[in-house]
Amino acid sequence: MIEGAFLRTKIILGDKGIRKLAGSFVVIAGAGAVGGWALEALVRCGVGKIRIVDYDTAQASNLNRQVLVTVDSLGKHKTELAMQRALSINPDIKIEPVNTMIS
Repeated sequence: MIEGAFLRTKIILGDKGIRKLAGSFVVIAGAGAVGGWALEALVRCGVGKIRIVDYDTAQASNLNRQVLVTVDSLGKHKTELAMQRALSINPDIKIEPVNTMIS
């Protein structure tokens, strides 16, 4: 990770809290409006492993509310967009995109 990336979080949580986040595993069900912003927050606070599950692709109707969707991403799997976004913030994160319908 880039030096100092979690410095502000460390001020609040301390070294023990940062290590706990880095060792945490979170599953996000859905990479849409809520899931995209949840992913953003979890990656930025230092969670070490995330599995993101969604079956959908980016559509024009998502542009006004979904952080992962841009004009360049239309037609792509949202889980792939989530993986790209997470790695662009923290290249050391372990992220597992799962393209499937949750039932």
